[in-house]
Amino acid sequence: AGASPQMFSMGDHRHPRLTSVTKSTLDGSGLATVTFTRSFANEPGVVLTPIAPGGTQPVMMQVQSWTMNAGLYVGCVVKGYRSRPLPSVIALLSALLNYDMCAGDASGVGVSVIAVQVS
Repeated sequence: AGASPQMFSMGDHRHPRLTSVTKSTLDGSGLATVTFTRSFANEPGVVLTPIAPGGTQPVMMQVQSWTMNAGLYVGCVVKGYRSRPLPSVIALLSALLNYDMCAGDASGVGVSVIAVQVS
C-alpha cells in the first residue's frame, strides 16, 4: 500500500511479532507460571482471561510477579481468585468486616494470557 513508485516489500518479508499468546492452568495454590512466546524489553500489557472456569462464582486473575532473563520480560506468575458469596447469616458486623470476598479456590481453572508490547 502507498503511493511511492518502486517501494515495496519483498514477498518473504515478516512483520515483527508484538504479542505473545499462551495458555496455562492454575495449580492447587491458585498460581500459574507462564512463559511468553517472545520476550519484551519493557513490561508488557497483559490480558488474563479465565477459560471455562465452571462453578457459580466468578474468577478474577492478576499478574503476581514477572519472570526476567537478561533484563527482558520472559513470563509471569498469574494468581487466580474465586469470589465467595456472603454467608447467609451474618451474626456480627465484625464478621462481615473481616470477610474476604476473594478467598475462594480457583485451582484447576485455565487461563489465557495475552501479552502485548507497549507502544
